[in-house]
Amino acid sequence: MVDGAQEPPAPPTSQSPAPAHPPAPPPETSLERLRGVRVLSQGYGDITKLREMAAKWNNKAAKLKHKAAQFITRMEKARHRATVYREKQNTYLAKVPLVEGTMADLEKELQAGAHPGGQGIRPQDQSRIHVKIRRLQERILNLQRKARIYETKAAHQMAIASQRKITADTYMEQAHAAETEAANLTSRADRLQRASEPEMPPPPVSRPPGTGSA
Repeated sequence: MVDGAQEPPAPPTSQSPAPAHPPAPPPETSLERLRGVRVLSQGYGDITKLREMAAKWNNKAAKLKHKAAQFITRMEKARHRATVYREKQNTYLAKVPLVEGTMADLEKELQAGAHPGGQGIRPQDQSRIHVKIRRLQERILNLQRKARIYETKAAHQMAIASQRKITADTYMEQAHAAETEAANLTSRADRLQRASEPEMPPPPVSRPPGTGSA
């Protein structure tokens, strides 16, 4: 460089000094805030409605199960009565062979008296034996009649038990369907709540007094 010559001045820069803080975002308008609150309120209302409907279905299922339990109890009682009637029927039928055996002995006694080589029986004794045989026959018929009566009662009670079982099964099916509907509504409410949770505004940050914004 030549002595005495001056250096050319540096070109002026057009960049302005960087600001100390970035510019603040524009404040949210009241209309946008109102729309956000309305969306959140609608979401919470749908969740509440779904949970209320699920509770109603669960309540209905509990009532149906209670009715089914009542009919199951009635069915068991009818079956118990049918068992008692069958036992009485068997008691009457078990007496028939004993009476028939006694009647067979009397008939043998008559046949032995009527046989030419046997010991004769007096006419009054024969009449008495015939009367006993007729009474035993009437007793057998009476025992069989009572046995049929209890057999009919047992069959009637079993028919009642079958009808009550059908009713109980119907109530249980309806209760299962109600529980399924309640579970579906609860699942929908849970999914809707999980989907709406990110849209919830964050809680305000509490700061100790005396500290300003940086």
